[in-house]
Amino acid sequence: IAMAISRPLNHFNDATTSYFHRSVGGYHGAKLARYQDLIDRYLSSLDEGVLDMLNTRYAIVPGNDGQPEAVFRDTAFGAAWFVDSVVCAPTAQAEIDALGTLDLRTTAVVATDTPLPAAAPADPAARIELTEYRPNYLKYEYSAPQEAVAIFSEIYYADGWSAFIDGEPAPYFRADYVLRAMLLPPGSHTVEWRFRAPHWTAVESATLAASLAILAAALTALILWVIKTKRTE
Repeated sequence: IAMAISRPLNHFNDATTSYFHRSVGGYHGAKLARYQDLIDRYLSSLDEGVLDMLNTRYAIVPGNDGQPEAVFRDTAFGAAWFVDSVVCAPTAQAEIDALGTLDLRTTAVVATDTPLPAAAPADPAARIELTEYRPNYLKYEYSAPQEAVAIFSEIYYADGWSAFIDGEPAPYFRADYVLRAMLLPPGSHTVEWRFRAPHWTAVESATLAASLAILAAALTALILWVIKTKRTE
């Protein structure tokens, strides 16, 4: 699954692309602040490196006949990739600045409050692949000869997203200003990302209790109606 972006100047005020495809553009009145920073600093100028880290596989441009045409971008990094090194930025400004100077395919940048993972450079034999995608569930299969840092081309959002390795909860951190990253153990494993809204269990319980109360009230009303009907016969 890849991202797309439309080339017209209004690609962040036009939801046409997003109606059909996952898109780095589109419009929403309540964008995440960091993603808006990314738009203002890099995406508005269609920075190639940032488009690649967002796995932008297609650019929708006017064709020779004036109609929209999808142009394939073969430089996109993919749904996830391993990096050789992780560098630390002292401020949020330095973190976003680094996106324009680093080779994001091989190097990730993190904030000072993120513990730097002590992983060796990515082995050329290491592989990671997205095998299942749903809006609230992502599944990756990977193989790595040694411990390695993986960057996932998904927006970091800690409130609700949890990561798992072979079904066991695993930590993750923010990298490249807006993306998710994990330090993965060697071997062949499965990584899953699951979304569950905060306090969902409490909301679910309250909804169930309310539904049962409505059902009980309806059943009581039905029983009373039957009793009343029999009395009047």
